Amino acid sequence: MENEPLASNTFSLDIAGKEQLQNIGKWSRFIGVVFIIFGSILLLATVLLLANFEALMTEIIKLNGIDEEMIDMLEKGGKYFIAFALVLSSVILFINGFLLFRFGSKSSHYLGSQSEYSLIDAFTYLKKYIYFSFVLACISAILSLISTIVFFGGTH
Repeated sequence: MENEPLASNTFSLDIAGKEQLQNIGKWSRFIGVVFIIFGSILLLATVLLLANFEALMTEIIKLNGIDEEMIDMLEKGGKYFIAFALVLSSVILFINGFLLFRFGSKSSHYLGSQSEYSLIDAFTYLKKYIYFSFVLACISAILSLISTIVFFGGTH
């Protein structure tokens, strides 16, 4: 009977796998930072919108001639709904950016240290990003379907 080498519990990528992981990690960090920057800009725009809402409404009315019903709706809470939607969008961008940035950072840490736990952490963040994106896509599809039914399913 031949002596078989003992199975090792360590894991290592080959050269091509490390290059791919390095490339993906760099892009993930870059896209993550871009998402965080966009989320910050959106959050700042929301604060500025709320701070100057009346002046903006006056200018929009001058340009577009919004009817009284729309003005009443915006003054009675519509601006808070708009602010909520913008803050929610900002939070989504922050979460996506954080998850992608952490994936990229952990994958880079793996490449430097060859620590299997860093690679596991990296893919854990990637898995969370994919799950989060899937849930958002499902919600978006459902809302699109509802709005299509409401828009086209009205009285004829």
